Amino acid sequence: IGIEHSAPGASGPDAAFWNSDLGQKQLKSSAKLVKWLKGKYNIPIRHAAISNSRPQEKGVVGHSEVDSRTDPAHSRHAERHHDPGSDFPWTQYIQMIKDA
Repeated sequence: IGIEHSAPGASGPDAAFWNSDLGQKQLKSSAKLVKWLKGKYNIPIRHAAISNSRPQEKGVVGHSEVDSRTDPAHSRHAERHHDPGSDFPWTQYIQMIKDA
């Protein structure tokens, strides 16, 4: 299940964006959605471990962490995803999901 956050930057938004009003609103809104999805699909609320560009456990991952070359569902997007970026606030986001 993919959730898109709208933000500037070809390689993902920076920390200033995620700390801005717009960034925080998007994080809070999507955290509520992920909390609902957790209940419906029994998804653990954690940033899933990645190995060889594949999730090694159930959880939440970034688009950039899924290797489109080995994931048929994403093959048409071949290697163009850099979101949510290296400045994505994973610790804060996972806590937002838990608190939603």
